[in-house]
Amino acid sequence: TSPRTKGGGKYPAGVREGSRPRVGGSFGRVGGSATRGELVRATVKALEQLGGVTVTLAVTRNDLAEIGPTAGQAEILLDVPLNLLTAHCDVLVHHGGSGTGMTGLCAGLPQVILPQLPDQALFGRLLEDAGGGRVLADASSQQSVGAIASAIGSVLDNPGYLAAARRLRAEIEGMPEPATLVAELERLSQGELSCG
Repeated sequence: TSPRTKGGGKYPAGVREGSRPRVGGSFGRVGGSATRGELVRATVKALEQLGGVTVTLAVTRNDLAEIGPTAGQAEILLDVPLNLLTAHCDVLVHHGGSGTGMTGLCAGLPQVILPQLPDQALFGRLLEDAGGGRVLADASSQQSVGAIASAIGSVLDNPGYLAAARRLRAEIEGMPEPATLVAELERLSQGELSCG
């Protein structure tokens, strides 16, 4: 079958077409209160409990052994750029890393954050405060299949999260390109401009 496009991108190999909401998952190089395998297994179980969604996980080859057979119903994307995942998702579940989170925001995706480190918790709080998603910051919530399923379900079911994520994407798109700031930064470094 020919790949369907959504958001301007082709589905990567391993992604099935379908009309069910797609929840994408990516867990970076996490450490802290739970291992990557524990996070992924709890998230996949939560998605199975939630039902009615397609689960797509972006992983590396090294992650496969850690994930194990729990992800049997999930689509597995090996070593793909994250934007190929986010172009086809309705919600992104992840560890709160800034690269993953910003890729999700650039795609206009509401997110569920399971932070493992302080900077990831900060990203999650800021996103939640802006209305673009939910954060489960404590280890007990992250290990609770019910808590994860509830957070993902609420983000899927409440259109306010999507509206906020799209507003954040529009703000990002309205920011100047880095190249346009070079001259201003040069003048600032030479004392021609002041910060205040």
